[in-house]
Amino acid sequence: MSSWHMRSTRDDARCGCPSGAIFGHIEDNANDHHAEILAAIRDKDADRASETMTAHIESTRRTIESWLKR
Repeated sequence: MSSWHMRSTRDDARCGCPSGAIFGHIEDNANDHHAEILAAIRDKDADRASETMTAHIESTRRTIESWLKR
């Protein structure tokens, strides 16, 4: 994860702002993984951070794909 993305995600999590604010619609679960990702980074658990970030990216991909099928 780039340092910019880490700072952005951290700042968004602190203020409760969705990182996905570029979208016209935010799903209720859009930020579900953010706290867990940040906790893993804080705990220096690279494997957990990677797994959770991958799950978040895949979930977001599936959501966007479902929007495109509408």
